[in-house]
Amino acid sequence: MKVTIIEEANTQTEIIIKCNSIDDEILSLVEKLKKFKEKILVYNDKMQTLLVPIKDILYCEYVDRTVYLYTIDKIYITNDSLNDLEESKLSEDFFRCSKSFIINICHIQSFKSDLSGRLIATLTSEEKICISRHYSKKFKEKLYQMR
Repeated sequence: MKVTIIEEANTQTEIIIKCNSIDDEILSLVEKLKKFKEKILVYNDKMQTLLVPIKDILYCEYVDRTVYLYTIDKIYITNDSLNDLEESKLSEDFFRCSKSFIINICHIQSFKSDLSGRLIATLTSEEKICISRHYSKKFKEKLYQMR
């Protein structure tokens, strides 16, 4: 695949895809581009309603009947369950890594194996998230598919 970027002043951003035929890879790319600008409805600590770009979310966590969304510098609350987020709201860049966590793969800086078969992912924010044994094989498969 050839990628060409042309920078021109005073022009609107436009993406043109030239291909022999539209296959699953092209359709997946188009879906990612569409989701790139999508936002999710959240609440801050003052219960103000906000829209946050999905791409900025590092991970989602379920604690005490509440789902929290973490960005690099803020924590938000959502009324959605982790299942709702996983199934419909979040892009394919997100991965369910335990019963209470969904992680954004794009924000993983590195990961290493743990003695118990778990994986420990280090995010771009330097936070460490545990990928449970139950999900570690699926995680490796997803990474393999993304490369």
